[in-house]
Amino acid sequence: MNNNEQSKKLNRRPVEYSKLQLPDAEEAALGAILLEPSAAPGLLRKLHKSMFADLRNRKIYETMCILIAESVELDETALIQKLKKDGDEEEAGGSAYVTSLSDKIGSAANFSYFQKQLKDYRGRRAIHQHLHELLCMIGDPHVDSSDILKKLNENVSRTLKQAISGRSLIQLVNPVEAVNYVPDEGVLLVGDQHIVRGDFFVIGGPAGIGKSRAATALALAGATQQDWFGLKVHTQFKTMIIQNENNQSRLASEYRDLPVDEMRDFVLISKPPKCGLAFGDSKFQAAITEHCESFNPDIVIIDPWGRTTSGDTKQDYSEGFDNIYSCMPGEPGPAIGIVAHTKKPKDSEKKIGRDALHELSGSFMLGAVPRSVFVMYAATNDPQDNRVVWQNAKNSDGAMSPRSAWHRQNGLFAPCLDFDWNEYENSSDKQTKCTIDDLEAVFESGDRKLKRKFAAEELGEITGLGKSACYKALKKDGKFADYIAEDGDLLVWVDYQETQIPLSNSTST
Repeated sequence: MNNNEQSKKLNRRPVEYSKLQLPDAEEAALGAILLEPSAAPGLLRKLHKSMFADLRNRKIYETMCILIAESVELDETALIQKLKKDGDEEEAGGSAYVTSLSDKIGSAANFSYFQKQLKDYRGRRAIHQHLHELLCMIGDPHVDSSDILKKLNENVSRTLKQAISGRSLIQLVNPVEAVNYVPDEGVLLVGDQHIVRGDFFVIGGPAGIGKSRAATALALAGATQQDWFGLKVHTQFKTMIIQNENNQSRLASEYRDLPVDEMRDFVLISKPPKCGLAFGDSKFQAAITEHCESFNPDIVIIDPWGRTTSGDTKQDYSEGFDNIYSCMPGEPGPAIGIVAHTKKPKDSEKKIGRDALHELSGSFMLGAVPRSVFVMYAATNDPQDNRVVWQNAKNSDGAMSPRSAWHRQNGLFAPCLDFDWNEYENSSDKQTKCTIDDLEAVFESGDRKLKRKFAAEELGEITGLGKSACYKALKKDGKFADYIAEDGDLLVWVDYQETQIPLSNSTST
């Protein structure tokens, strides 16, 4: 197609559509790639052919991708030769047009500015197309108005999610591209593919073990580029912690012993949102996206997972992951860390390696979707023992790291160098009585209200105690009476009721 034919094709579109093109930005983005051949693979991955309304520029972009896939160093000469060889020179505007692209941008450093413009106008063109379809439906007397509203909702939802994520719903590569893939600088964050931008990972453990503290330690490691639980931190990174556990007084206590001045520009922590971790709500999603675009974190921590879903089914968890992922802008987007509870062990056997993966509480999806999973346990049942055991239960893309032991101290963790693994593996953890931590775990720190029967059953599951002992722990005048109150025929965690949110906002079972 020559330039005149292309112009005629574009001119056949409505006048309004012609205003939704940015030819200068398209040319500048392509010119930036030609100015920085070594950065071409990474820059091309931040673009998509749908960003180019000018068919000449789209052909040039596609040819650039082919050259990179064939491991050819990308420059004007190679690009023009490839266009000529494939008979696409005229469709791409000619050799003179190609050589003029690098003159359209002063510096390759300005690439991000033009890439954002192209992304925005791609969204505008999609909206224009949707409106055109809707107008045709509105003018068709055979189409029911409810179908029009349904189509409107589908279009808006799809366009919004793609605009937020900046990612196509599916991306394809050929085998050559797969073999030649090299991660952009800053994509690999921690360990041997343990934490990578764009992937989920999990920090699991029983209530009160220090999971949130481990997430904070990760944020500090990103700011200082120090190791995290023995894993190498490859680059300095920023962390956003979206949490619903600690109010500002508790946060002040948690961070008092940390080098907060070193963390100032690299860590953000949310106050507990009034609506909870409502990732299924479009307004909450938009707020998270706005903060992510402003702060541009490399890692986003969700703490805790139990507050993000309405149930424990496979569908609930799948929707939970999808809702969180759709909030994260950019390509490949930040790594997403999930803080989750584990089940209470029913026997004295210590779960080692991959066996620890099955201890995550809830649907198997919590261990299946993330690429890496870390699980931590108390070294003993002694509440005065501050030692924890850290295990890497899964690492899909690299080697699993060996288990290790640590002391919880000064708000963080210190290596436990003299840990007796033989004693740990052979000690009995059989529980003989119920503890406050057990009750808090059952009621999820107040997030749930339970009938006494169900509370006793779950207490038995996590402690291994008999039915009578569990009912005794839940008695109105029992030893834990100060921590449990009755709300009609339901039991509720009193401490959470008095300090956090009204009973009406809790989840009933």
